Amino acid sequence: MRVGHGARAAALALLTAVAAVALVAAPAPRSVVGAAHAASTPPPGSPASDIAAVPRRPRLCTAEQIAAATVRRCAVFAEGSPSDHGFATPPFPTDAIVSSPVVAEQWRKLSLGSTGPGVIVLQERLKARYPEVLVLGRFGGQTKAAVQRFQSEEELPVTGTVDAATASALGVMVRATVPSYPPKGWAWKGYSFGGSPALAEWESRLTSGTVRADPAAAPLFEGFLADLRRGSLRVDEADTYSFRCTASTTRNCKGVGSARLSYHAWGLALDLNYSTNALQTLDDPVDACGVAVEHAVPNWVLRVALHWGLFWGGWFSCRPGEQQSAVRDPHHFEFRGTPELARAIIAKNTAKKASRATVPGITNLLLACGDRGAAVTRLRRLLPASYRPREPRLPADLFSPRLAAALARWQQDNELPVTGVLDAATARALRVKVKHSEVFPVLHLHSCGRGVDLVQRAVGVPVTGVFDSATMVALRTWQAEHGLAPTGVTDTRTAAALRLRLDDIAGAENLAVVPSDETTKPFRFRPIAASGALKRGSTRPHPRFR
Repeated sequence: MRVGHGARAAALALLTAVAAVALVAAPAPRSVVGAAHAASTPPPGSPASDIAAVPRRPRLCTAEQIAAATVRRCAVFAEGSPSDHGFATPPFPTDAIVSSPVVAEQWRKLSLGSTGPGVIVLQERLKARYPEVLVLGRFGGQTKAAVQRFQSEEELPVTGTVDAATASALGVMVRATVPSYPPKGWAWKGYSFGGSPALAEWESRLTSGTVRADPAAAPLFEGFLADLRRGSLRVDEADTYSFRCTASTTRNCKGVGSARLSYHAWGLALDLNYSTNALQTLDDPVDACGVAVEHAVPNWVLRVALHWGLFWGGWFSCRPGEQQSAVRDPHHFEFRGTPELARAIIAKNTAKKASRATVPGITNLLLACGDRGAAVTRLRRLLPASYRPREPRLPADLFSPRLAAALARWQQDNELPVTGVLDAATARALRVKVKHSEVFPVLHLHSCGRGVDLVQRAVGVPVTGVFDSATMVALRTWQAEHGLAPTGVTDTRTAAALRLRLDDIAGAENLAVVPSDETTKPFRFRPIAASGALKRGSTRPHPRFR
């Protein structure tokens, strides 16, 4: 359903009012500040709820900030490929282009819009003379400008078209073909060339520890992931090295140039939780840059990315008011600096007295079944030993159904609301200082329990008690139709608009059913297709992933 701008604005205003009423009506934790101050500055929601619907790129780091490796408040972004920044140059499958000389009468002009191996040969020759030229396999504006520059310097007619005279002067008067694809030594596996004999030497230099990445940058991704787990972000998917071209072109690189290689091919990119943060194309007849992105990446995660010098795919270049279509890649993080900068950031962040990235702790979170991270590990330790479930086959940082049942028993025995959730009352009883005002858990993919039942009833999907991909898609559709950020999680505004509260979860019946632990084991899902009308414009899944 598409809604007019006036109706959308009215709906958004109404839902904002509902959210405000729901939050005010919630029992507030005691405060040591005066009543007037407390009324003007209520406790913030959980950091897990703080998700920007329309991402805005931070300012780019200056040369001075790069030189000092002071990049925690700015974005590291250098144009070009990693090889342009000082990283090694990988092999490329179209290196096997065969060039056969032709005479002027046989030459086919190359101009704006031309594609194929002949354009690759042209761009490689231009790049040897003008290093800024990108080898893309498509004759675009940059290639035309380089051709015009060459023609001017060689006193040829400046047309921007590669006619026979220009081709002869450039030394590209050939018919370029690729006899077979992929060439010998390259094996396409449907998603990557990884493991191909042609890549044996290239891949031998990559790290093989927590992440598979370029050795100069691997600690950046390791530190980033460690901080995310420390902040209790559930990390279900974290892929780094994959030898392929970018998703916005042809993944197997056929017919394109080396400039189309993905940063994954260098081991300089990380795809995080792509099942909940799909690559997508945003469309709007006025301003695609202002369309809400379907993603669930909290703002604190983006601040941690800056801490480690990583650039987020949700910040990809967009010119507000000038584009009717834009691509966003919210699961993608990459390092776009030099090897020297990577080492400097690592040294700075791992020094003995280095400042750590700020991440949520147990005091900031309302934890529920399906959550993972350091806060869950601490919760297990806070529970008296007689209540702790024995789960040797499950990670200690996983909030399992049995942990939820154990917590519910402890709540009942201590005359607390029986929610099976680390809510404010339970946290205080466990002597944890509460620093948030959430009245319902931030439920997400893989969450479980009665809270999920409530969400599923509200958005009209089968009630299973397990937050699956169908629940996420249905929730995003509901959010978009009601003028809310399509996060796919029950963030503060969504929970308020759906009138979801902990009171609806509470009850001794929580003790009766313990869902199977199978529901909380990590799965690898295919990317989810976006659906539903958004606040502005529309979202459609991108045909390929970056």
